[in-house]
Amino acid sequence: MYSPALFISEAFSTGSLRLDVAMRTGGVLPGEMVEICGDEGSGKTALSQHIVAAAQQLGKTCAWIDADLTLDGNFARRCGVNLSELYLAFPTDLSQTLDILETLATSGAFDLIVVDSLTSWLPYRAYIRESPNQSPPSEEKLISIALRRLAPLVSRRALTILFTRRLRQKGPIAYHKLAAHLARLSLKLHTSLHLILRAGGLIEQDGKIIGQHVLARLARREIAPCWHSIEFDIIYNQGIVKVGEVFDLGIALGYLLLQNGVYTFRGVELGSGREAAMQALQRHALLETLEQVIRRKLLWTTALR
Repeated sequence: MYSPALFISEAFSTGSLRLDVAMRTGGVLPGEMVEICGDEGSGKTALSQHIVAAAQQLGKTCAWIDADLTLDGNFARRCGVNLSELYLAFPTDLSQTLDILETLATSGAFDLIVVDSLTSWLPYRAYIRESPNQSPPSEEKLISIALRRLAPLVSRRALTILFTRRLRQKGPIAYHKLAAHLARLSLKLHTSLHLILRAGGLIEQDGKIIGQHVLARLARREIAPCWHSIEFDIIYNQGIVKVGEVFDLGIALGYLLLQNGVYTFRGVELGSGREAAMQALQRHALLETLEQVIRRKLLWTTALR
């Protein structure tokens, strides 16, 4: 059974302190399959890149299967990803993607594998000649078979797999019809952590759009069950912005004090305004210290409930 100390030390941070705390584990845990879904431009890839960066900082070996063929190396570096230490694969179809995923997982050489994204997998039927006597397996069935093979490896080897996919439009289909075709639900059945992202309002500065708010709804069934909705910010040329979250939680928990109009942290004066105080936290290298204090306070509290 996981302990609070393990949550803090081994979880892969999402880059958002609010999201890490809402998960009750401090981030994505080793040994689980994760589904990150959302509309186009909702931040799925950016969130995955922050998780990879956190895993690399812990000395983990990571792989990125770029089915989208849209990986932006410059943005990935800004999110903290070390591209020279990241294994990259560029599949051309569903069958090849599943083969690569299974090969990487069974090799035992990787701690975190990202598949970006499920929606971009080209149809298997497009690469084979259909026989009039035998119909090819459906994409759902191929995925279901692959996930059944991967499930024991994930738990036994503490392997983490992230799947991103675009949200589908809801159709007028009854649940009992879905239940009769469990292959369609294979991803939902095998993943223990589900994140649904939706783009919120835009962030403007000096009349220019520089980022967006992201609304995240999460559900975890195992280890530390949770169902929460939170919001975080993504700046287009930086990635997820954590400093504002740390500052606001520091104020809420009483670690940052406002005395005579000046913010202080552990006796260090930070400034009289929010922006000045946040800049001072970074300038004095206090941001990480404050974040760790908040993590220990909130994660120990929630994990022990």
